[in-house]
Amino acid sequence: PCDNRIIACNNCMQMMSCICQILACFVPCLGEAADMVSCIANIFSWSVCICMQNQTRIELKMHPIVKQP
Repeated sequence: PCDNRIIACNNCMQMMSCICQILACFVPCLGEAADMVSCIANIFSWSVCICMQNQTRIELKMHPIVKQP
């Protein structure tokens, strides 16, 4: 359940970044703010990806895949 919330938060941040970039097209003074929101959203997204990869690595170490002959 916690993973779903983190992924949902990540999706919301990416959508907010997209909306800010679109607004910056029409209101040029919002350009720097939109870039900052995009940077924060990307850092959060990369952090989530790294955590998910580490979680998968730990699970595979705990429960190795047994190869069938």
